[in-house]
Amino acid sequence: MKRTITTMCFLMACVAMMGQVEKEFAVSNFSTIKFSTAGKVIYKIGKKPSVHVVGVKETVDKIEVSVSDGVLTISQRKDEKKRKSNNTSPVYTITAPSLNELNVTGVCTFEAYSVKTGGDFKLGGSGVANVSIDLLECNNVNIRFTGVANVKKLNVRCKQADIKIPGVMNGKMAIDATQLNILSNGVDHSTIGFKGERCIANYTGTSTSKLNVDCKSLQATSSGVAKLTVAGTADKTEITSNGVSKIVTKELNAY
Repeated sequence: MKRTITTMCFLMACVAMMGQVEKEFAVSNFSTIKFSTAGKVIYKIGKKPSVHVVGVKETVDKIEVSVSDGVLTISQRKDEKKRKSNNTSPVYTITAPSLNELNVTGVCTFEAYSVKTGGDFKLGGSGVANVSIDLLECNNVNIRFTGVANVKKLNVRCKQADIKIPGVMNGKMAIDATQLNILSNGVDHSTIGFKGERCIANYTGTSTSKLNVDCKSLQATSSGVAKLTVAGTADKTEITSNGVSKIVTKELNAY
């Protein structure tokens, strides 16, 4: 017990020495998050909308949070005086009853155990997003990153999923839906698992990707310098590759 108390006191002292502070921002209802600064976001479902941040004081003092027409915007004032960066990003804990969109134009690590909405959900942006969502439940989902997306975990349960990758995509996704549409024309190194009725996948960029399916109908095409590995089972298949692209199907319907 004495050792535990000593450890806690030591950690609190370290935080104080680092100059970290906490701040609560008063916000009204929102269903969209636009993140244009740097930091880590932990999203939680809750009845009351809230934004709580922990970080170095000089950084927290420059954070700007506002809500307009249901859109929560998080940004940071530019420092006119050039100061040495502390290289420490703040941590945001954001609570809302539901979420319909996450748009990242800064550098954001987004983590959530559960994201639910009765409508559609949009995920994307032109910044750098590191995403981990244990379960996203919605009607339709639209994923489109023009920047860089590193997906550690993304499990989706919906009716239709549309994934467009004009930027850079890394990581793993699992989609449980009636239909999945994929248009990959960027730099794609993702692994997508799909369980449902129909999958239409078109890979035209520079990619080394994998698609693991359990569906009734699969239509996969590739061109450019894309290499796609298709695995799993599909009752009906239509596979087409053009140019120097390649679709590997030895793991598909390998009974």
